[in-house]
Amino acid sequence: MFCPKCGTNNLNEARFCAGCGGPLNEQINNRPTSGLGHRPSAQSTPSDRTFNYLQFIIAVLLRPVTTIWEQIHRFYDTKLSLVFAGIIAVSMMLANVFRTVLEVVMVKNYDIFRGKYTTTMTWANIDSIKWLDIILKNLIIYAIILGLIAGVYYLAGILLKRETDYRKILAIVSVSVVPLVLATFILSPILGIALTDLGAIVSLIGITYTFVILINSISLELGLEDGNLKAYVHLLCLTVLFILAYFVIKYIELDILNDFIISI
Repeated sequence: MFCPKCGTNNLNEARFCAGCGGPLNEQINNRPTSGLGHRPSAQSTPSDRTFNYLQFIIAVLLRPVTTIWEQIHRFYDTKLSLVFAGIIAVSMMLANVFRTVLEVVMVKNYDIFRGKYTTTMTWANIDSIKWLDIILKNLIIYAIILGLIAGVYYLAGILLKRETDYRKILAIVSVSVVPLVLATFILSPILGIALTDLGAIVSLIGITYTFVILINSISLELGLEDGNLKAYVHLLCLTVLFILAYFVIKYIELDILNDFIISI
C-alpha cells in the first residue's frame, strides 16, 4: 500500500505510514503504473524536506531493491538528485585519492634472503602526486560517468515509451556504484597490503554487487517485467557505455577513465 501523502510503500495491513506517520486509505493499494514509487503530493512533509544520505546508502547496501523502491520517489526533487550524485562523485574522487596515496607510498621490494616481497612505506614519494589531476580532473570525470550512464538508461526508457525520470535514474546509478567504490578504491588496497588475492576478490565482489543493484533497480524503474526484454535492454545499454568508454580511452586518452574501467 502506497502512502498518498509521501509515497512510501507500506504493508497492506498497515493503518499508518511508516514514512510520514499519516493515516493510510486502504483503498489505495495499487502499484504505480510506471517506475519506482510515485510523485509525492505538492504538500511536503517533514520527511520530504529532510533526507539522510548516509542512512539511504547503508539501507541500499543492506536491502537494495526494497530500499530503492520505497525511497526513490524523493529524487523527483532536482536539487536532492543532483546533490546526491555530487556526493557520490566527491566520494569516488576521495576514495581514488586514498588509493593513489597508498599505491605511491607503499613500495614493494623483493627480499632475496626471505624469498618474498616486502612492503615499506616511503612517504617521500607523496611529493610526486599530481594533486590537481587526481582531485579536480577525477571529480569532473566521475560526475560525467554517472551522468552518462543515467543518460543512456533514460534514453532507453524513452525509446521503450516508459514514464520515467532522469533524476530518479541518476540517483539509482549513483547509489549503485557505492559497492564498487568501497571495494575497489578503499578495501582492496588495504587488504592487498597483506594479501593481494584477497584484495582482488573483494574488488570482484564490489563490482558484481554494483551490477546487481544497477540492473535490478533500473529494471524496476523501467518496468522491465519480461525477462527477454530486460536482458536485451541491459545488453544494449551496457554495450553502448563500454563502446563509448573504449573510444574515449583510445582517442582522448583520459588516464582516470582508463583506471576506472580497469577497476571494473
